[in-house]
Amino acid sequence: MADINMFEKLDQTELQMILNKLPMQDAVRTSLLSRQWKDQWRYLSNIVVKQPPRKEIEPSLASFISGFWGNKIHKFHVQLNYLPDKEEQVNSWMWFAVTKEVEVLKLDTAMDGDKDPLYLTPPFVFCCESLVSLSLKGCVVELPDSGNLPNLRTLSLRRMEVGRTNGGTIRKLASMAPMLERLSLVNCMRTRNINIDVSGSPRLKELSIIETKVDLARTTGMDILAPSVKKIIFLYASPRKDYNIYDVSNCIEFTFAISEQLREYLWTEVREDWLSLRYHVALLNLLPHFQNVKVLRICIPYHLPMFKKIIG
Repeated sequence: MADINMFEKLDQTELQMILNKLPMQDAVRTSLLSRQWKDQWRYLSNIVVKQPPRKEIEPSLASFISGFWGNKIHKFHVQLNYLPDKEEQVNSWMWFAVTKEVEVLKLDTAMDGDKDPLYLTPPFVFCCESLVSLSLKGCVVELPDSGNLPNLRTLSLRRMEVGRTNGGTIRKLASMAPMLERLSLVNCMRTRNINIDVSGSPRLKELSIIETKVDLARTTGMDILAPSVKKIIFLYASPRKDYNIYDVSNCIEFTFAISEQLREYLWTEVREDWLSLRYHVALLNLLPHFQNVKVLRICIPYHLPMFKKIIG
């Protein structure tokens, strides 16, 4: 009884602090504890939903949204195994978050393979003026003609592809987010040339480009125009064929790293000297553009014999 009385004495603010640390499903279950807890879940500001193995999240999330009473939410994080027949439902979740003036929005489609379906992000997401942080995984980006992300500080795109009608997608995104400070691109547009033009975000300070998918026959290129960026990170399992660096004049910290995942893909029929040369060429193409940085990191797995020539 003493423990129950202790919880009964908690005020509204304290109850919400507890509930906002729980996954959505657990927060809803607290309604059974007492009358005081009964409707607290209806005012959650942090909504986190992750799909458990062999279970669907659509019914529980739809029920939660229909019973929600709050005016605003801080964080909306959904992780699910996406299939094309779920597009309409996912769109309704995104619309719920946008209309509740969400600040931190994260959608993780939990995709792993190249043949997994991609979710077509609805254009209204890029008109959400309340967004401070946006993270999308496994999505196709189709930008509206006039998007607006005036408060966005952090943007993370993982396994992103662009729609057929969108040229210069990253450039357009950057121009929509003048306050953007951090941009992360992970395994984006792996089979196409990618143009990373962030000149429209004068406050952008950190740019991370991570490509862990090994493609020994890659023929695509990458263009980079990032005049305001101070910190750039490259992490690769296999480099692209061409890199064109147009402006990184304010960069003071540059990191070039080769992913440990590479050793999982080394076959006896791949000549190590050929693969080593490929990395060597990529590094030599990049380094001249960063000769004035104050911090230079080159992280190469020395335990793989093929890379000793690069280090040496």
